Amino acid sequence: MRAVTRVATPETEQALLEVALSGTAAHVEQIVRGWRRVDRTAERTEEKRRRDRRSLRTWVEEDGQCRFPGCGNRRRDAHHIEHWIDGGETTLDNLVLLCRRHHRAVHEEGFRITLEPTGEVKFTKPDCRPFPAAPPSPLCTGEALAPVTERLEREGVEIDSQTATPRWRGERVDIGWAVDSLWRPRSDAPQD
Repeated sequence: MRAVTRVATPETEQALLEVALSGTAAHVEQIVRGWRRVDRTAERTEEKRRRDRRSLRTWVEEDGQCRFPGCGNRRRDAHHIEHWIDGGETTLDNLVLLCRRHHRAVHEEGFRITLEPTGEVKFTKPDCRPFPAAPPSPLCTGEALAPVTERLEREGVEIDSQTATPRWRGERVDIGWAVDSLWRPRSDAPQD
């Protein structure tokens, strides 16, 4: 029975119990080892399927920066105004875009968000005082980015939708190989 408990689930318990009652201990051990091999293969297949389907798409929009007053960060998370665990729906009417810093401030630091009937988002400090409104951040124009664009063109750097996509797909890192490949003696090390 101990061998069976290593692989049994509520769905497979009855079938494995019948194997345990019908076979020898050696047979049960062999079947459980085979079962575990199939489980590991299935897990690897499922992990590969999840890894192959994994993706992240980001973009920068010219409008709707982080909604926190005065924040100019354009990389944002969607935050539920009425949290989904409290019955809030995942709809555009119940979501506000916040950068990671301000999203964490709402969840962990006591800041509160309310949505006015006009669609205006109001922020409240942890001590319940209203957070003052701030003017929107100025938009960057091509003129401000011209030196960067010129340098990228000069150096032959092309930025496209795949530029920030890593080649790593979640495989285990071979630390020994990485260190052997990258390590070089320090230039200030004593010479023999």
